[in-house]
Amino acid sequence: MTGPFSATVLEGLLDHGIEIAGVVTPAPRTRPGLRALPVLGGQADDIENIAYNQQLPCLRVQDFDAKRIRAQVRRLAPDIIVVACFSMKIPASFVEMAPLGGFNLHPSLLPRYRGPVPLFWQFRDGRNEFGITLHRLSNELDGGDIALQRAIAMPDGISGAQANRLLAQEGANMISDLLRNMAEGRLVETPQDESLATCQGWPQRRDFHLSPMWTARRAWNFIKGTRHWRQPYTIEYPETTLSIDDAIGYTLQRGQANIIGIAPNRQLLRFSDGSLLVGK
Repeated sequence: MTGPFSATVLEGLLDHGIEIAGVVTPAPRTRPGLRALPVLGGQADDIENIAYNQQLPCLRVQDFDAKRIRAQVRRLAPDIIVVACFSMKIPASFVEMAPLGGFNLHPSLLPRYRGPVPLFWQFRDGRNEFGITLHRLSNELDGGDIALQRAIAMPDGISGAQANRLLAQEGANMISDLLRNMAEGRLVETPQDESLATCQGWPQRRDFHLSPMWTARRAWNFIKGTRHWRQPYTIEYPETTLSIDDAIGYTLQRGQANIIGIAPNRQLLRFSDGSLLVGK
C-alpha cells in the first residue's frame, strides 16, 4: 500500500541489502501496469516514490489474473512474495509464480487480532506488548502457518504512527531473518491455534467509548494511540456523559469526584486507579 507501514518495510529491506525484484501496489482507480514516473504530489516516503528513486519496477494491479500483469511478474522472476499491507486478496495462482511462495506481515501476535486494523484493537484492549507476525499467505484471512513472530513493548503515550513504524521496522528484520533461515534450511512453520483466534473489523463509533472501570494508563494510551482516527471519545458517569477530544496526561492519584474542572475546556476524570486530564 502507499501508507507508511509498507514504505518502512521496503526501506528496511533495502537497508538489509536484500535484492528487490519489484514492488506491487493496488490500483483501484488507475490503469494497471508498469510505472515510469513518481507519484506527483506524493509523499517523499511513499512506497512508489521509494521504488522509483531506487530504480525498482513498480506494478499497479487491479486484477491479479490479468495476462499482462502475470507476464510482467514472470519477467521480474521473484523468488518470494512478501506482503506488507494490501487491500486485495492475492490468489494462490499468483503467489505460486514465486518458487518460495508468499508471506504476509501482520501487526499482531496471531492468531489474536486478525483483521484490517489490529493496532486499533491492541490500543483499545490496553495491551502492554503489541506484536508482529510473518506467516504464509493462505486462503483464510491472516490464517497461514507462522514462520516468525515477535512481541514489542510499546512506550506510554506512543502515537499510532510511531507504533506502526516500530512494527514495520521489526517486520523488515523478520523478513531478512526468514530469507536467512530459508537459505540455511532452518525454516520452521507452525500452524496457528484456532482456539485462540480473534478477529476484529473496522471500528465503529461505539468503539471510541471509554469506561471509568479502565485504568487511567489504559485510557491515556488508547487515546494517544488512536488520535489519527479523528473521532471524539466519550465516557459515561452516573451524572453525565462527556465528549473528549484529547488526553493531556494521567496520574495514579485518584480523586474523590468523578469529574473535576481544572480550567476552561480541561477536566480531570476519574478512572479505576487514577485520573486522566483531558481536553474537551
